[in-house]
Amino acid sequence: MDCFILTASSNESIEKFRHENQLAIPYYFSDATVLKTVIRSNPGIALWQNGNVLGNWHHNNTPSAEEVLKLISVK
Repeated sequence: MDCFILTASSNESIEKFRHENQLAIPYYFSDATVLKTVIRSNPGIALWQNGNVLGNWHHNNTPSAEEVLKLISVK
């Protein structure tokens, strides 16, 4: 499973965030309006599998690892 960050933040901001949270995952830049349209919150988390949206969450409602594993095992 691939995991990556889509952001409209500056390169400096995302590098600081990745360092503070020890995230060794790739990141890509996107337009802020497009991201807000896709994820429906700012900031937010989207879970996709094979082009299907399995869930979108505001960062305050992030699902547990167990919940995510249940979602991806159903598909």
